Amino acid sequence: MDTKKESTVAVISVLLCNIIWGLLPFYWNRLSHVDAITILSFRIICGAVFSVFTVIITGLLPDFCALAKDRARMKWLIPAALAVTVNWGTYIYAMVSENVMQASLGYYLEPLVIAAFGMLFFHERCNRWEWIALAFAAAGALYSTVMYGKLPAITLVLALSFSAYGAFKRGAGVSGILSIAMETTVLLPLAIGYLLLKPGVGAQMAVWDGLTWFLLAMAGPVTAIPLMLYTKGVNGLSLITMGFMQIVSPTLILLSGLMLGERPTTTDVVTFLAIWVGFAWFLYGQKRRHRVQLIASCEPEDLNTLHGSDF
Repeated sequence: MDTKKESTVAVISVLLCNIIWGLLPFYWNRLSHVDAITILSFRIICGAVFSVFTVIITGLLPDFCALAKDRARMKWLIPAALAVTVNWGTYIYAMVSENVMQASLGYYLEPLVIAAFGMLFFHERCNRWEWIALAFAAAGALYSTVMYGKLPAITLVLALSFSAYGAFKRGAGVSGILSIAMETTVLLPLAIGYLLLKPGVGAQMAVWDGLTWFLLAMAGPVTAIPLMLYTKGVNGLSLITMGFMQIVSPTLILLSGLMLGERPTTTDVVTFLAIWVGFAWFLYGQKRRHRVQLIASCEPEDLNTLHGSDF
């Protein structure tokens, strides 16, 4: 596959991933009668079963075993697993405790944090238009902090934990299904231990209906599939581009929150608008960056055609 096709596949993967994540509030809302840590435990267990089964049927079991022995990659995947566990737990708590707006704001702030991680740890650079975009995002975050008196904990934890997850995944450079299978397998003892040792979990399970069991079981593919898509993107795009593409997810989460009955405050609206303006500047910056790259790669005789294009 050539570079252009790889980039297209990466972009589509990230887009699909964020659409799925953006619609998940409706899914988790149906499990609001189950406590967040129990849901998280089932999410890990069912995610491990689904992803490891996928590894086996696709003939990747030898690669999975080799990955478990690869210390260089595991030193990235273990902290990635811990980071995504914090993110999952916080996100589920936000969904079942009717804090969808805080979750949406957290994922709106994520591009700012991911871009910062890209510059700090992977030596990526922003052009001036992307700096303007980051400035608007930072202004939105600052306005929210000043008006509320503090940055909501859910917002901060979600933005930092998933940005860290993306950075660790980039460092590991492992393909989607292998990465997800290893991450959930690493977390499996913690999830099983919680369900076995937590007082009252057995009594809760005894009163669950068939729909509850079905939704918890489906947490496996619901967790693994978008993460596989995300991994495809994070290994094929810059973290700056990844961060700003993820604006799709919080937008859908925001709309989901509205449909589930939450109402944003004036502060929320101003914050969201600031970040959306920043996103518009980012898109413009990406167009300018693409034009410069095309000019640099063109033969002299092709420049006249390029200058007459819509770039």
